[in-house]
Amino acid sequence: MKLIQITIISLIFIIPILNCGSQNVFSEKDNIIELNATKLKDDIQSNKIEMPLFRKNGWVLDNIFPDIIGIPDTLSDINTYYFYFNFDQALLQAYNSKLIGKDAFESNFKKFNLGTNECINEYVKTFVVVVTGKSASNEKYYIIDSNNDLDMSNDIPIRINSEQQIKHTHKIEFERVINNKIKKGFTWITLSFSGNEIMFSFDEYTLCKFQFDTIKYEIRTFPSRGPVVNYGSPCFFKVINKINSDIQSTNFNEYIKLNKSSYRITCSEDGLKIKLSKEFNDKNKGSTQLGISPISFKTVSLKGESISFPGDFKNKIILLDFWATSCGPCVHDIKAKYPILYNKYGNDKFEIIGVANNTKSELKRFVESDNIEWIIIPDGENRKIQKLYNIYQFPTLFLINADGIIIAKDDELRGNKLESLLNKLIEIK
Repeated sequence: MKLIQITIISLIFIIPILNCGSQNVFSEKDNIIELNATKLKDDIQSNKIEMPLFRKNGWVLDNIFPDIIGIPDTLSDINTYYFYFNFDQALLQAYNSKLIGKDAFESNFKKFNLGTNECINEYVKTFVVVVTGKSASNEKYYIIDSNNDLDMSNDIPIRINSEQQIKHTHKIEFERVINNKIKKGFTWITLSFSGNEIMFSFDEYTLCKFQFDTIKYEIRTFPSRGPVVNYGSPCFFKVINKINSDIQSTNFNEYIKLNKSSYRITCSEDGLKIKLSKEFNDKNKGSTQLGISPISFKTVSLKGESISFPGDFKNKIILLDFWATSCGPCVHDIKAKYPILYNKYGNDKFEIIGVANNTKSELKRFVESDNIEWIIIPDGENRKIQKLYNIYQFPTLFLINADGIIIAKDDELRGNKLESLLNKLIEIK
Protein backbone atom coordinates (compact mmCIF):
# COMPACT_ATOMS: atom_id res chain seq x y z
CA MET A 1 0.00 0.00 0.00
CA LYS A 2 2.81 2.38 0.82
CA LEU A 3 4.48 1.64 -2.51
CA ILE A 4 1.29 2.55 -4.41
CA GLN A 5 0.98 5.81 -2.49
CA ILE A 6 4.55 6.75 -3.31
CA THR A 7 4.02 5.96 -7.00
CA ILE A 8 0.88 8.10 -7.20
CA ILE A 9 2.57 10.99 -5.40
CA SER A 10 5.55 10.72 -7.73
CA LEU A 11 3.30 10.89 -10.79
CA ILE A 12 1.55 13.96 -9.43
CA PHE A 13 4.89 15.80 -9.38
CA ILE A 14 6.37 14.33 -12.57
CA ILE A 15 3.44 14.99 -14.92
CA PRO A 16 3.35 18.79 -14.47
CA ILE A 17 7.10 18.94 -15.02
CA LEU A 18 6.78 17.07 -18.29
CA ASN A 19 3.89 19.26 -19.43
CA CYS A 20 5.71 22.43 -18.46
CA GLY A 21 8.76 21.43 -20.49
CA SER A 22 6.71 20.57 -23.57
CA GLN A 23 4.99 23.96 -23.69
CA ASN A 24 8.03 25.64 -25.22
CA VAL A 25 8.91 22.97 -27.80
CA PHE A 26 7.76 23.64 -31.38
CA SER A 27 8.36 22.43 -34.92
CA GLU A 28 7.66 23.18 -38.59
CA LYS A 29 4.05 22.02 -38.16
CA ASP A 30 3.28 24.93 -35.80
CA ASN A 31 1.83 27.84 -37.76
CA ILE A 32 1.38 29.97 -34.63
CA ILE A 33 3.89 30.05 -31.77
CA GLU A 34 2.94 31.98 -28.64
CA LEU A 35 5.54 32.60 -25.94
CA ASN A 36 5.61 34.20 -22.50
CA ALA A 37 8.53 36.48 -21.65
CA THR A 38 10.09 37.87 -18.47
CA LYS A 39 11.14 41.51 -17.99
CA LEU A 40 14.82 42.03 -17.10
CA LYS A 41 17.20 44.90 -16.49
CA ASP A 42 19.43 45.74 -19.46
CA ASP A 43 22.89 46.18 -17.95
CA ILE A 44 24.65 47.06 -21.21
CA GLN A 45 25.01 50.83 -21.07
CA SER A 46 26.28 51.29 -24.65
CA ASN A 47 24.09 52.30 -27.59
CA LYS A 48 21.35 53.71 -25.35
CA ILE A 49 19.42 56.81 -26.27
CA GLU A 50 19.79 59.30 -23.46
CA MET A 51 17.18 62.01 -23.02
CA PRO A 52 17.02 65.06 -20.75
CA LEU A 53 14.64 65.38 -17.85
CA PHE A 54 12.62 68.62 -18.01
CA ARG A 55 12.28 71.45 -15.54
CA LYS A 56 9.43 73.94 -15.38
CA ASN A 57 10.64 77.02 -17.23
CA GLY A 58 7.57 79.18 -17.71
CA TRP A 59 6.26 77.56 -20.88
CA VAL A 60 2.57 76.94 -21.43
CA LEU A 61 2.77 73.19 -20.75
CA ASP A 62 4.47 73.45 -17.35
CA ASN A 63 1.15 72.58 -15.75
CA ILE A 64 1.09 69.07 -17.20
CA PHE A 65 3.73 68.20 -14.59
CA PRO A 66 2.34 67.25 -11.16
CA ASP A 67 3.06 68.95 -7.84
CA ILE A 68 5.42 67.11 -5.48
CA ILE A 69 5.20 66.80 -1.70
CA GLY A 70 7.48 65.39 1.00
CA ILE A 71 10.76 67.02 -0.05
CA PRO A 72 13.03 66.93 3.05
CA ASP A 73 13.39 70.32 4.71
CA THR A 74 17.08 69.52 5.26
CA LEU A 75 17.64 70.21 1.55
CA SER A 76 17.82 73.65 -0.04
CA ASP A 77 18.26 74.98 -3.59
CA ILE A 78 15.57 72.55 -4.78
CA ASN A 79 15.13 71.67 -8.47
CA THR A 80 12.45 69.33 -9.72
CA TYR A 81 12.86 67.37 -12.97
CA TYR A 82 10.15 65.52 -14.90
CA PHE A 83 9.51 63.18 -17.77
CA TYR A 84 6.38 61.41 -18.97
CA PHE A 85 5.92 57.87 -20.19
CA ASN A 86 2.88 58.97 -22.22
CA PHE A 87 2.71 62.62 -23.34
CA ASP A 88 -0.79 62.14 -24.82
CA GLN A 89 -2.16 60.96 -21.48
CA ALA A 90 -0.31 63.63 -19.48
CA LEU A 91 -1.72 66.32 -21.75
CA LEU A 92 -5.28 64.97 -21.56
CA GLN A 93 -5.37 64.64 -17.78
CA ALA A 94 -3.91 68.14 -17.34
CA TYR A 95 -6.69 69.47 -19.57
CA ASN A 96 -9.35 67.49 -17.68
CA SER A 97 -8.03 68.95 -14.40
CA LYS A 98 -8.20 72.46 -15.92
CA LEU A 99 -4.45 72.88 -15.53
CA ILE A 100 -4.12 73.85 -19.20
CA GLY A 101 -6.63 75.57 -21.43
CA LYS A 102 -8.44 74.26 -24.49
CA ASP A 103 -6.24 76.18 -26.94
CA ALA A 104 -3.01 74.73 -25.50
CA PHE A 105 -4.52 71.24 -25.42
CA GLU A 106 -5.79 71.25 -29.02
CA SER A 107 -2.77 73.00 -30.55
CA ASN A 108 -0.32 70.52 -29.00
CA PHE A 109 -2.38 67.49 -29.98
CA LYS A 110 -2.31 68.79 -33.56
CA LYS A 111 1.36 69.82 -33.45
CA PHE A 112 2.56 66.41 -32.27
CA ASN A 113 0.05 64.32 -34.27
CA LEU A 114 -1.49 62.94 -31.09
CA GLY A 115 -4.79 61.14 -30.57
CA THR A 116 -7.04 60.52 -27.59
CA ASN A 117 -8.11 57.04 -28.70
CA GLU A 118 -5.42 55.44 -26.51
CA CYS A 119 -6.03 57.76 -23.51
CA ILE A 120 -8.56 57.58 -20.68
CA ASN A 121 -10.14 60.22 -18.45
CA GLU A 122 -8.81 58.65 -15.24
CA TYR A 123 -5.54 59.87 -13.71
CA VAL A 124 -2.58 57.71 -14.78
CA LYS A 125 0.80 57.66 -13.02
CA THR A 126 2.77 58.34 -16.14
CA PHE A 127 5.67 60.44 -14.82
CA VAL A 128 9.33 60.15 -13.91
CA VAL A 129 10.12 62.67 -11.15
CA VAL A 130 13.58 63.50 -9.75
CA VAL A 131 14.31 66.19 -7.16
CA THR A 132 17.79 67.60 -6.46
CA GLY A 133 18.93 69.77 -3.57
CA LYS A 134 21.87 70.69 -1.35
CA SER A 135 22.50 69.71 2.26
CA ALA A 136 23.67 72.07 5.01
CA SER A 137 27.26 71.05 4.17
CA ASN A 138 26.67 72.01 0.50
CA GLU A 139 26.68 68.41 -0.74
CA LYS A 140 24.33 67.73 -3.66
CA TYR A 141 21.64 65.02 -3.37
CA TYR A 142 18.89 63.65 -5.55
CA ILE A 143 15.67 61.79 -4.79
CA ILE A 144 13.79 59.72 -7.37
CA ASP A 145 10.07 59.04 -6.94
CA SER A 146 10.51 55.29 -7.39
CA ASN A 147 6.91 54.32 -6.50
CA ASN A 148 5.36 57.20 -8.49
CA ASP A 149 3.21 58.47 -5.63
CA LEU A 150 4.47 62.08 -6.02
CA ASP A 151 5.62 61.99 -2.38
CA MET A 152 9.38 62.17 -1.74
CA SER A 153 9.14 61.45 1.99
CA ASN A 154 9.20 57.68 1.40
CA ASP A 155 12.20 57.79 -0.97
CA ILE A 156 15.85 57.88 0.08
CA PRO A 157 18.08 60.88 -0.81
CA ILE A 158 21.24 59.80 -2.66
CA ARG A 159 24.44 61.83 -2.76
CA ILE A 160 25.74 62.99 -6.15
CA ASN A 161 29.48 62.91 -6.66
CA SER A 162 30.01 66.30 -8.27
CA GLU A 163 33.56 65.53 -9.42
CA GLN A 164 32.52 63.20 -12.20
CA GLN A 165 29.52 62.08 -14.16
CA ILE A 166 28.12 59.00 -12.43
CA LYS A 167 25.35 56.73 -13.71
CA HIS A 168 22.74 55.43 -11.26
CA THR A 169 20.14 52.79 -12.20
CA HIS A 170 16.81 52.61 -10.36
CA LYS A 171 13.73 50.43 -10.59
CA ILE A 172 10.62 52.59 -10.77
CA GLU A 173 6.89 51.94 -10.93
CA PHE A 174 4.51 53.52 -13.42
CA GLU A 175 1.14 52.97 -15.06
CA ARG A 176 0.17 52.52 -18.70
CA VAL A 177 -3.14 52.33 -20.53
CA ILE A 178 -3.82 49.06 -22.36
CA ASN A 179 -7.26 48.41 -23.88
CA ASN A 180 -8.66 51.42 -22.00
CA LYS A 181 -7.60 50.02 -18.64
CA ILE A 182 -4.82 51.12 -16.30
CA LYS A 183 -2.09 48.52 -15.98
CA LYS A 184 0.64 48.79 -13.37
CA GLY A 185 4.19 48.27 -14.58
CA PHE A 186 7.81 48.84 -13.70
CA THR A 187 11.05 49.59 -15.50
CA TRP A 188 14.63 50.56 -14.83
CA ILE A 189 16.01 53.96 -15.67
CA THR A 190 19.64 55.08 -15.55
CA LEU A 191 20.38 58.67 -14.52
CA SER A 192 23.54 60.60 -15.31
CA PHE A 193 24.36 64.01 -13.86
CA SER A 194 26.37 66.81 -15.43
CA GLY A 195 26.08 70.23 -13.80
CA ASN A 196 22.40 71.11 -13.59
CA GLU A 197 21.42 68.70 -16.35
CA ILE A 198 20.08 65.20 -15.75
CA MET A 199 20.03 62.69 -18.60
CA PHE A 200 18.33 59.32 -18.45
CA SER A 201 17.70 56.18 -20.46
CA PHE A 202 15.28 53.28 -20.14
CA ASP A 203 17.17 50.06 -19.44
CA GLU A 204 14.98 47.02 -19.82
CA TYR A 205 14.20 44.18 -22.18
CA THR A 206 12.12 41.01 -22.10
CA LEU A 207 13.41 37.48 -22.54
CA CYS A 208 11.78 34.21 -23.57
CA LYS A 209 13.28 30.81 -24.38
CA PHE A 210 11.95 28.03 -26.57
CA GLN A 211 12.99 25.06 -28.66
CA PHE A 212 12.26 24.68 -32.38
CA ASP A 213 12.91 21.13 -33.59
CA THR A 214 16.26 20.35 -31.95
CA ILE A 215 17.53 23.94 -31.66
CA LYS A 216 17.13 26.10 -28.56
CA TYR A 217 16.46 29.82 -29.06
CA GLU A 218 16.25 32.99 -27.00
CA ILE A 219 14.25 36.05 -28.03
CA ARG A 220 15.27 39.35 -26.49
CA THR A 221 12.77 42.13 -27.09
CA PHE A 222 13.86 45.73 -26.67
CA PRO A 223 11.44 48.68 -26.39
CA SER A 224 11.47 51.45 -28.96
CA ARG A 225 14.66 53.50 -29.13
CA GLY A 226 13.35 56.71 -27.68
CA PRO A 227 11.40 58.48 -24.96
CA VAL A 228 8.84 55.75 -24.22
CA VAL A 229 8.69 52.22 -22.87
CA ASN A 230 6.73 50.67 -25.70
CA TYR A 231 7.00 47.15 -27.08
CA GLY A 232 4.46 47.69 -29.79
CA SER A 233 5.50 49.29 -33.02
CA PRO A 234 8.34 50.21 -33.07
CA CYS A 235 10.42 47.80 -31.03
CA PHE A 236 13.11 45.36 -32.09
CA PHE A 237 14.05 41.75 -31.46
CA LYS A 238 17.22 39.73 -31.21
CA VAL A 239 16.66 36.04 -31.89
CA ILE A 240 19.64 33.99 -30.71
CA ASN A 241 20.39 30.45 -31.85
CA LYS A 242 21.92 28.86 -28.74
CA ILE A 243 23.70 26.17 -30.78
CA ASN A 244 25.82 28.36 -33.05
CA SER A 245 25.22 31.81 -31.43
CA ASP A 246 23.77 33.13 -34.69
CA ILE A 247 21.75 36.35 -34.09
CA GLN A 248 18.82 37.57 -36.18
CA SER A 249 17.93 41.22 -35.55
CA THR A 250 14.57 42.41 -36.76
CA ASN A 251 11.83 44.94 -36.06
CA PHE A 252 8.21 44.57 -34.99
CA ASN A 253 6.04 42.77 -37.56
CA GLU A 254 9.02 41.64 -39.62
CA TYR A 255 10.43 38.17 -40.25
CA ILE A 256 12.76 35.67 -38.64
CA LYS A 257 13.91 32.27 -39.91
CA LEU A 258 13.45 29.13 -37.86
CA ASN A 259 15.03 26.25 -39.75
CA LYS A 260 13.55 26.64 -43.26
CA SER A 261 10.41 28.48 -42.22
CA SER A 262 9.73 32.22 -42.03
CA TYR A 263 7.77 33.63 -39.09
CA ARG A 264 6.41 37.14 -38.66
CA ILE A 265 7.24 38.35 -35.15
CA THR A 266 5.09 40.65 -33.00
CA CYS A 267 4.55 41.19 -29.28
CA SER A 268 2.17 42.73 -26.75
CA GLU A 269 2.53 46.36 -25.63
CA ASP A 270 4.30 45.29 -22.45
CA GLY A 271 6.63 42.91 -24.30
CA LEU A 272 5.59 39.93 -22.16
CA LYS A 273 3.82 37.98 -24.89
CA ILE A 274 5.63 37.13 -28.13
CA LYS A 275 3.80 35.80 -31.17
CA LEU A 276 5.38 34.09 -34.20
CA SER A 277 3.11 33.59 -37.24
CA LYS A 278 4.30 31.42 -40.11
CA GLU A 279 4.47 33.13 -43.50
CA PHE A 280 4.48 31.03 -46.64
CA ASN A 281 5.30 33.84 -49.08
CA ASP A 282 7.24 36.30 -46.95
CA LYS A 283 9.28 37.89 -49.75
CA ASN A 284 6.13 39.29 -51.34
CA LYS A 285 4.27 40.27 -48.16
CA GLY A 286 6.29 43.42 -47.57
CA SER A 287 8.72 44.38 -44.85
CA THR A 288 11.48 46.85 -44.03
CA GLN A 289 14.25 44.29 -43.79
CA LEU A 290 16.87 43.27 -46.30
CA GLY A 291 16.00 40.60 -48.86
CA ILE A 292 12.24 41.33 -48.70
CA SER A 293 9.92 43.44 -50.85
CA PRO A 294 9.09 46.85 -49.36
CA ILE A 295 5.68 47.48 -47.78
CA SER A 296 3.19 48.64 -50.39
CA PHE A 297 1.13 51.82 -50.10
CA LYS A 298 -1.06 54.11 -52.17
CA THR A 299 -0.94 57.88 -51.84
CA VAL A 300 -0.84 61.20 -53.71
CA SER A 301 2.36 63.12 -54.39
CA LEU A 302 2.93 66.81 -53.75
CA LYS A 303 2.19 67.43 -57.45
CA GLY A 304 -1.14 65.59 -57.21
CA GLU A 305 0.01 62.37 -58.91
CA SER A 306 -1.52 59.08 -57.74
CA ILE A 307 1.22 56.78 -56.47
CA SER A 308 1.00 53.01 -56.05
CA PHE A 309 4.24 51.83 -54.49
CA PRO A 310 6.12 49.73 -55.46
CA GLY A 311 3.94 48.56 -58.36
CA ASP A 312 4.32 51.79 -60.37
CA PHE A 313 8.12 51.48 -60.35
CA LYS A 314 8.81 48.03 -61.77
CA ASN A 315 12.30 47.51 -63.20
CA LYS A 316 13.56 50.68 -61.51
CA ILE A 317 16.04 51.13 -58.69
CA ILE A 318 14.36 53.18 -55.97
CA LEU A 319 15.73 55.23 -53.12
CA LEU A 320 12.93 55.50 -50.55
CA ASP A 321 13.83 58.46 -48.34
CA PHE A 322 11.93 59.29 -45.14
CA TRP A 323 12.82 62.85 -44.17
CA ALA A 324 11.62 66.15 -42.70
CA THR A 325 12.37 69.80 -43.43
CA SER A 326 13.47 70.16 -39.78
CA CYS A 327 16.19 67.50 -40.26
CA GLY A 328 19.53 69.15 -41.12
CA PRO A 329 21.23 66.07 -42.67
CA CYS A 330 18.06 65.38 -44.72
CA VAL A 331 17.98 68.89 -46.16
CA HIS A 332 21.71 68.79 -46.93
CA ASP A 333 21.35 65.60 -49.00
CA ILE A 334 18.27 66.92 -50.77
CA LYS A 335 20.04 70.13 -51.80
CA ALA A 336 23.60 68.95 -52.40
CA LYS A 337 23.56 65.21 -53.09
CA TYR A 338 20.31 63.96 -54.60
CA PRO A 339 20.15 66.42 -57.54
CA ILE A 340 23.53 65.13 -58.75
CA LEU A 341 22.47 61.50 -58.45
CA TYR A 342 19.09 62.13 -60.04
CA ASN A 343 20.64 63.93 -63.00
CA LYS A 344 23.17 61.13 -63.43
CA TYR A 345 20.85 58.11 -63.13
CA GLY A 346 17.20 59.22 -63.26
CA ASN A 347 14.61 58.64 -64.17
CA ASP A 348 14.50 55.70 -66.60
CA LYS A 349 16.52 53.46 -64.31
CA PHE A 350 16.46 55.26 -60.99
CA GLU A 351 13.82 57.06 -58.95
CA ILE A 352 13.86 58.88 -55.63
CA ILE A 353 10.69 58.84 -53.53
CA GLY A 354 10.84 61.24 -50.62
CA VAL A 355 8.25 60.70 -47.87
CA ALA A 356 8.26 63.85 -45.75
CA ASN A 357 7.02 64.33 -42.21
CA ASN A 358 5.51 67.64 -43.33
CA THR A 359 2.22 69.02 -44.54
CA LYS A 360 1.53 69.94 -48.15
CA SER A 361 1.80 73.69 -47.44
CA GLU A 362 5.13 73.28 -45.61
CA LEU A 363 6.57 71.28 -48.50
CA LYS A 364 5.40 73.71 -51.15
CA ARG A 365 7.32 76.51 -49.45
CA PHE A 366 10.39 74.27 -49.24
CA VAL A 367 10.23 73.00 -52.82
CA GLU A 368 9.78 76.50 -54.29
CA SER A 369 13.31 77.40 -53.26
CA ASP A 370 14.90 74.21 -54.61
CA ASN A 371 14.86 72.40 -57.91
CA ILE A 372 13.43 69.03 -56.82
CA GLU A 373 12.44 66.87 -59.75
CA TRP A 374 11.85 63.57 -57.98
CA ILE A 375 8.69 62.44 -56.20
CA ILE A 376 7.84 64.12 -52.90
CA ILE A 377 5.01 62.80 -50.73
CA PRO A 378 3.55 64.87 -47.85
CA ASP A 379 3.00 62.53 -44.89
CA GLY A 380 2.98 64.95 -41.97
CA GLU A 381 -0.78 65.17 -41.51
CA ASN A 382 -1.43 61.63 -40.26
CA ARG A 383 1.97 59.91 -40.76
CA LYS A 384 0.20 57.04 -42.55
CA ILE A 385 3.24 55.79 -44.49
CA GLN A 386 5.67 56.45 -41.64
CA LYS A 387 3.55 54.29 -39.34
CA LEU A 388 3.57 51.48 -41.90
CA TYR A 389 7.38 51.58 -41.94
CA ASN A 390 7.85 52.19 -38.19
CA ILE A 391 9.77 55.41 -38.85
CA TYR A 392 11.03 57.10 -35.70
CA GLN A 393 14.10 58.99 -36.93
CA PHE A 394 15.23 60.98 -39.97
CA PRO A 395 16.63 60.32 -42.42
CA THR A 396 15.64 56.67 -42.81
CA LEU A 397 16.68 55.24 -46.17
CA PHE A 398 15.90 52.11 -48.19
CA LEU A 399 17.38 51.10 -51.55
CA ILE A 400 15.18 48.77 -53.61
CA ASN A 401 16.65 47.00 -56.62
CA ALA A 402 15.01 46.54 -60.03
CA ASP A 403 13.55 43.21 -58.88
CA GLY A 404 11.66 44.98 -56.09
CA ILE A 405 13.80 43.73 -53.18
CA ILE A 406 15.34 45.87 -50.40
CA ILE A 407 19.11 45.50 -50.78
CA ALA A 408 20.46 48.24 -48.47
CA LYS A 409 19.24 50.61 -45.77
CA ASP A 410 20.32 53.48 -43.52
CA ASP A 411 24.07 53.36 -42.70
CA GLU A 412 24.74 51.29 -45.82
CA LEU A 413 23.61 54.33 -47.86
CA ARG A 414 25.41 57.15 -46.03
CA GLY A 415 28.17 59.27 -47.55
CA ASN A 416 29.43 57.93 -50.87
CA LYS A 417 28.03 54.42 -50.32
CA LEU A 418 24.79 55.16 -52.17
CA GLU A 419 26.58 56.33 -55.32
CA SER A 420 28.93 53.32 -55.22
CA LEU A 421 25.95 50.96 -55.08
CA LEU A 422 24.16 52.78 -57.89
CA ASN A 423 27.27 52.55 -60.08
CA LYS A 424 27.35 48.78 -59.64
CA LEU A 425 23.62 48.34 -60.17
CA ILE A 426 23.40 50.55 -63.24
CA GLU A 427 26.40 48.83 -64.82
CA ILE A 428 24.76 45.43 -64.34
CA LYS A 429 21.58 46.65 -66.04
